[in-house]
Amino acid sequence: MTALLYIALGWVITIGAALSLGILILRRLRLYRQDWESTLLAFYAGSAALSLLVFTLASVRLIHKPIVYALGLGLILAVRPRIPRIPWHWSALPFLPLTVLYCTHALAPEHSPDGMSYHLGLVARYYRAHGFEMVPTNLYAFLSQGLEMLFLFAYAMGRHSAAALVHLTFLLSLPPLLAVAGGRAGWFAGLFVFSLPVVGIDGISAYNDVALAAVVFASWYCIQNWHTTQSSAWVSLAALLAGFAFAIKFTGVVALLFLLPAWRLWPVWALALPSILPWLLRNWFWSGNPLAPFFNDWFPNPYFNAEFEQQYRAFLRHYDLTSLSAWLREIVLGGPRLSGTLGPLALALPLALLAARRHPRLLLGAAIALSIYPLNIGVRFLIPALPFLALALSHALPRLALPLALAASLLAWPSVFSLYASPHTWFLEKLPWRAALRLESEDGFLTRKSAGYVTARLIEQVVPPGESVFALSPIPESYTSRNILIGYQSTQGQQLSHALAAPIYDGYQASQVFACPTGDITVEADSPDSFSISEIEPRPQSIQCSRHPWDTPLAIDRNPATRWRTWGAARSGDHCSLSPSQSYRLFITPDQWNLQLRGCHRELTPYSADYREAARRFFLSRQIRYLAIDAPDYPARDMRENAKLWPLDLLAERGTMRLYRWRLAP
Repeated sequence: MTALLYIALGWVITIGAALSLGILILRRLRLYRQDWESTLLAFYAGSAALSLLVFTLASVRLIHKPIVYALGLGLILAVRPRIPRIPWHWSALPFLPLTVLYCTHALAPEHSPDGMSYHLGLVARYYRAHGFEMVPTNLYAFLSQGLEMLFLFAYAMGRHSAAALVHLTFLLSLPPLLAVAGGRAGWFAGLFVFSLPVVGIDGISAYNDVALAAVVFASWYCIQNWHTTQSSAWVSLAALLAGFAFAIKFTGVVALLFLLPAWRLWPVWALALPSILPWLLRNWFWSGNPLAPFFNDWFPNPYFNAEFEQQYRAFLRHYDLTSLSAWLREIVLGGPRLSGTLGPLALALPLALLAARRHPRLLLGAAIALSIYPLNIGVRFLIPALPFLALALSHALPRLALPLALAASLLAWPSVFSLYASPHTWFLEKLPWRAALRLESEDGFLTRKSAGYVTARLIEQVVPPGESVFALSPIPESYTSRNILIGYQSTQGQQLSHALAAPIYDGYQASQVFACPTGDITVEADSPDSFSISEIEPRPQSIQCSRHPWDTPLAIDRNPATRWRTWGAARSGDHCSLSPSQSYRLFITPDQWNLQLRGCHRELTPYSADYREAARRFFLSRQIRYLAIDAPDYPARDMRENAKLWPLDLLAERGTMRLYRWRLAP
């Protein structure tokens, strides 16, 4: 029961502190009244303020449990926030079963894929370091983490479940917010959104999509109040919330568009900046790219590259789905690719367009919230638009609003959901009440639910403190204190991945040779291939390249498994200057057949090397001795079948995961 006490304290103190700060803000704006509208808006505004306060503490390494307790309790005692009486009505009955389901799941040990990996993985890392710690090998560490700051506050007291309950609070606040905005239609719209499967599973996890939806809708609602009252205070609050939307997630930047009707009050928009600028400045300070891990063409840096970014963006736009019908099937019935489902009632959402004549601003808000969806078609990225669409649908079809809401709540129940949804869908299972009440141990529950958790605990047991572990598949980093480096998450991770691939795939081996008469290596014409150099003979005294100069040592490190790359399509004029000026031979990979180098010619001389040993040397040069290789990972089979050829020792095996250690000597 002690664990439950700390979880409850972490949740209540975090929400209480946020609400207290919000009440102070609304009082300052003269918008506070002790009703549900003010309470909800105070919670969102206070969450923005508390997030910024935690950011400040993390920046100066003051995230300590006593400080968190003192700050949270101090705010609550100073303001003494009061929650308005909850009005009871029969229409609240459908919410009760789902509320119990959601609260039980949120209280159970966190085991959502992203929640236990990078959302809380970074939070746990910051807590151990008492503040921010640069993680150049993790692209997610460079995203805005406004909600994670609230998670960090709660985590300091109640760990994983307290953080998940913070996100659950945003989910519980969404139906009342829609009721405040739309009256009876809003209440039914709230039940509809509350019941959608992806909203439920996301909202009970340490994710951020439901919180983003609530804050985005609240910002839009403030602008509607400005239209009615013409009070600039509402624009101030809308700007504050729009900034917080960006802090929660980069895609929340669309909320700033809600401020455009109040363009005459543009100085007030500055209230969005306190939530936006810290994240941009942090990224600039860490990497030289304020928009990292994106826009690396604009802001080249050693940690992320344009080539991966383009491939990553392209994947997020299609997720390997081959047709519109495949996308719609996953939206309606779920599947393995888009992570979640809206359920069959998603087919009713286009009927919201019938409200266009009477509620154009509502549909405009939906269009703005949807505008960024094509950049990532995962189901979760539809959540910010759902409050707008559901409210418009309730207004368009008032007689069907209640039946649709009730049908949504029925279809969301786990035993019903399993009858129609794909078995590969991310969804809520039956009530984990024993785990929620800690009658079943956290370790027992997580071992039963998550193979990733088993891997994380194995790493914690076998790998010494301070060591790094490389993996090709995500690992729940929040359940281990070891430094985890995932292959796809950074330029360094990609380099290590390529070194592991070289012994297996010819395309990663430096088997092609160019003979160049001078030290000037220049691309003759544009090529779709990335230009790279694995090795140069004889070894030049120095090398300077026009693109991605941080990797130039890899071209002369006497290791054929590594290479300098342009990390993007070769452009005419790309060049490397070698000193002294003399004849050189360049060893390159065979994935550059379109490459033309000025004054150089391709030789037919083959080149071979021991790429397993080369991979070992490269990993050890990066102080990485440990590998966690899952059965589906590309080197797994070769490591099993040719174990004697790999300079690796198998340390442990759990399920499909194997933990290896590089030998210090071949």
